[in-house]
Amino acid sequence: MIRRPSWLPAALAMVLTLPISACADALDALTSHARPVAAVAGESLPAAELAALMAESPLPDSALTGHWAAQIGRLWADYVSLVHLYQLPDTTLAVDYDLLLEEAGYYPALAVQRYRDSVVLADIEPTGDEVREYYERARPLTRLDVRRIRLGIPPEATDAVRDSLVAEARRLRDRVAGGADFIEVARSASDEPPAARGQILAYQGHEDFPPAADSVVFDLRPGEVSPVVVTDDEIVFYRIERTRTPELENVEDMIRDRMVEQRRERKLSETSEALLSGARRVVMEGAEDVARQIATSPDMAADRVSGSLRLVRYEGGAYTAGKLRRLLQARPDLKDMFAEAEADDLAVYLYQLAGDEILVRAAVDSGVELPEELRADLRVGIAGQLAAIARRMNVTHTLVTNPAFDVGRESRRFIEHVLDRSAPVPTATEFRPVLDQRYRSRVDERSAETAARQARELRGSELPAEPADEPAESESES
Repeated sequence: MIRRPSWLPAALAMVLTLPISACADALDALTSHARPVAAVAGESLPAAELAALMAESPLPDSALTGHWAAQIGRLWADYVSLVHLYQLPDTTLAVDYDLLLEEAGYYPALAVQRYRDSVVLADIEPTGDEVREYYERARPLTRLDVRRIRLGIPPEATDAVRDSLVAEARRLRDRVAGGADFIEVARSASDEPPAARGQILAYQGHEDFPPAADSVVFDLRPGEVSPVVVTDDEIVFYRIERTRTPELENVEDMIRDRMVEQRRERKLSETSEALLSGARRVVMEGAEDVARQIATSPDMAADRVSGSLRLVRYEGGAYTAGKLRRLLQARPDLKDMFAEAEADDLAVYLYQLAGDEILVRAAVDSGVELPEELRADLRVGIAGQLAAIARRMNVTHTLVTNPAFDVGRESRRFIEHVLDRSAPVPTATEFRPVLDQRYRSRVDERSAETAARQARELRGSELPAEPADEPAESESES
């Protein structure tokens, strides 16, 4: 059960926090015009400068909002961070990605993958005798040429009507089994388009028959008639015209691959079911509200919600608020999903996160280790993704180490270029946790509102009745 920390009674919490929050809001309103919209690595983007850039750009009046001013501030901060990073000799490889890769779940996911491949899926390769037995028993690649007689069951048919149709199908089946011409009976009785009645259906595989028919038709010889098969919407029986079975040596590899895939799915399903059902996961009361608070107000949640607070309890452990907080810090792209989800969806997300943790624990308990070379490969790969973002921003080591390069001038020129082209530009949002280890960035939402207001004043436009996209958030660090 989720409880308020015992050291902070509810009444005292309200008395202490409300006046302080009100004073803080008033102070923010008085000083926001003096704070830059964004700041990073000793550089800053003043509200007045951003206002001029927005006012002189092709942006429509409807985009002169605090939301878009903050988005531009974040893009500017990403650019400046990458400029400083690219002044180092090894550029994106100079960043320590372990925090991101661990907390965002990449290392754990790789450990689970190795556990799956080396433990769960060990020894699923079939022997030659097993392949032959499966080939003869299941006949997986056998194809049949058949004719059929079908009686459709009306959607609103009563039990009496259904029984009558079944009796009619059995009478027809007895006629053809007794020697009547199958084609003539099909033409007179089958509930199909006239041109299709009694025609051969060639190369029919297992997937082409209803399950009840599939279990018998492949055991019949040419000329034999199947029993009557009843499904929810039809009654049908078949006559086998031809059986097409490939020689084992021609399809052995295909059958082996099919057996491996079937065993793989079964083993994974059985292992997952055993681990997760045995863990007895329970989403704690109020966990959805806590998760949304962490996603929407991380600073406030850090002050009010203990990191050890259990969101999901399971046998032998718990998924806590601290783990969710670290995940969302490492994966800012998940914040919106958690912030906007309904309570039922949030409960499902938390339930799944606990399930992921259970699988990771199973991997660790099995003794599976993640070799350093795999970690190194993952770091190089993610460094390449960050390098690709830098290239899209036209940030290169050669450019930024040129003595004539001025980061203040070039960062504003970059923003001007983006606004003029109105083209999508990738951001380094997912990499912000690791970039912030070197170059702490800040985007001030209130100053962004100030910049947007000044931009509208420069243009002589009014605030749109419905701001573009979502409204600006409260002050936060990006």
